[in-house]
Amino acid sequence: MKSVSKIELSTFDVMKILGLERERLREWMHYDFITITQKAMGRGTKAIFNLLDVYNVAIFKNLVDAGINRNKAKIYMKNKKELNCYEDAKELKYILFFEGDSYESFQISKEKHIDLDELGNFSDPNESWNLGIVINFKKLRDKIDRAIDSL
Repeated sequence: MKSVSKIELSTFDVMKILGLERERLREWMHYDFITITQKAMGRGTKAIFNLLDVYNVAIFKNLVDAGINRNKAKIYMKNKKELNCYEDAKELKYILFFEGDSYESFQISKEKHIDLDELGNFSDPNESWNLGIVINFKKLRDKIDRAIDSL
């Protein structure tokens, strides 16, 4: 893989890597659902994405595609410090989102296996969760890294 600090991708590159339509990606940037390294600053300038930006867009896309409201997904993404540093992000295995009757949780796991019994409310028979999303971040990250290498 290219040096992480030297990866600079265009909007077109990100669309190609993640299978996104141009207008969808532009809308997410325009309404600040996603943040990127360098926004386009007027006519003739280009948005620039770094590797972490692409990972975060991919996670956001997964959450929205799974039915999470964009505003809610934006809040979760902004509060996850583990996704702001490449060294931490390369250690992540899973991202878990659970939404219940009385709680919501967005968790990061570096473990190889997920044990729901160790996650508290998720296995409590008195609690019910309406939506559970598990993103295999390692698999997603590897797919993105391979796509970048092939550009």
